[in-house]
Amino acid sequence: MTSAIVIGGGIAGMASAQVLTTYFDQVTLYDGGPQPQAQHLHVLMKKGQELLEGMFPGILRQLSMAGCPEIDWAQDTLWENSQGAFPRYASSVRTLSMSRTLLQDLMKANLTGVRVIHERVPRPYPDADLVVIAGGQNYPLEEHLVSEEILPIQLTYRSYVFKQSELTMGG
Repeated sequence: MTSAIVIGGGIAGMASAQVLTTYFDQVTLYDGGPQPQAQHLHVLMKKGQELLEGMFPGILRQLSMAGCPEIDWAQDTLWENSQGAFPRYASSVRTLSMSRTLLQDLMKANLTGVRVIHERVPRPYPDADLVVIAGGQNYPLEEHLVSEEILPIQLTYRSYVFKQSELTMGG
């Protein structure tokens, strides 16, 4: 029997866990506690919305039924950079806007084939074929590493590249 562990019960953790159910016999999600980013508006880009619907069929309808407004990205949002604001205009790119809390609650309600444990992952890690750390921006990732050398990647939140030999999966 193959198994995977996902550490972090936010959007990235739940999406990772749901995808892993296709590849592993058992997927366990450790959701250790408060969601530091839970109280802000969340908007998914068009491709993100399509991917979310693929992972959690029916979730876009559930968001819409919960009253989430559809926005026109070019008309309803203000985009700025160092040169100033981009012009606003009507477009065909429309997506739903929702609270992060609502999105996470619906994702959690629609998880299938994932065992959710509402506590921090124990140390040493339970035996698993794969461990995914999806703990978010403030997760103490360094405590999982053997090597002090980390290479930051300039993506959203906080991402790093590690060599496989630099990770420790035990105590």
